[in-house]
Amino acid sequence: MKLLTGGTAKTTNCQIEFMWECGVDSFNRRMEKLVSEWIAKNEKTLNKKLPHQAVQLFLEEFPDLRYVEVKDYAFRISKGGR
Repeated sequence: MKLLTGGTAKTTNCQIEFMWECGVDSFNRRMEKLVSEWIAKNEKTLNKKLPHQAVQLFLEEFPDLRYVEVKDYAFRISKGGR
């Protein structure tokens, strides 16, 4: 079993939790920064998607992610991973 590390982010319409396999500290910081910046840049697109569509976007954009969970504020939840 491998250790996972990750982060969380919020947009105006959803809350996102993302995880990847734990690596060296520099990789972990870089991955969290990349995902957080991507979320900030694509917030409008994410807000228009249903949770399961947002999970697909994350898994396509970041192949290193092992787990993604998207909750919207209408209480819909979608989880995915590799």
